[in-house]
Amino acid sequence: MDAAPPPTTPPAAWYPDPTNPAHLRYWNGMSWTEHTAPAGSSQPPPTWPGASQDSVHGPDGAMHWLLPVGRSGESIAAGYMGLACLVLFWTGPVVIVLAAATFWVSIRALKKATTGGHGRGRAITGLVTASIGAVAGLVGTVAMLTGGFF
Repeated sequence: MDAAPPPTTPPAAWYPDPTNPAHLRYWNGMSWTEHTAPAGSSQPPPTWPGASQDSVHGPDGAMHWLLPVGRSGESIAAGYMGLACLVLFWTGPVVIVLAAATFWVSIRALKKATTGGHGRGRAITGLVTASIGAVAGLVGTVAMLTGGFF
């Protein structure tokens, strides 16, 4: 009856980095730290019983689909900036400037995703939605300057 309850979090140790599979990241027992190391060719470190990084951050985990877990800041920003372009298409020149910034952030996110990070889908979403918003903003601006659509 004096058995200790099972741990709810993994012990402090090196684990596969959830944002870059080519690296290990140190878990201090409560959160991930900024300390990383290249993953060697040896056996990967063990994960805690009943859970793995893939089950939390991988495509099968609910958090992967609901929240921007394990993605670069650039990819998260690109996705939201692209959505802002769609919402603000009616602002004309403003959305064109925002779309240009979104393109830049999205390209940075795509470059980061090729080196092992996650977030490629959000970066592409940012590019597509910014393109649609910019085209709509450009059409609206031309229409206002030339006297309307008719």
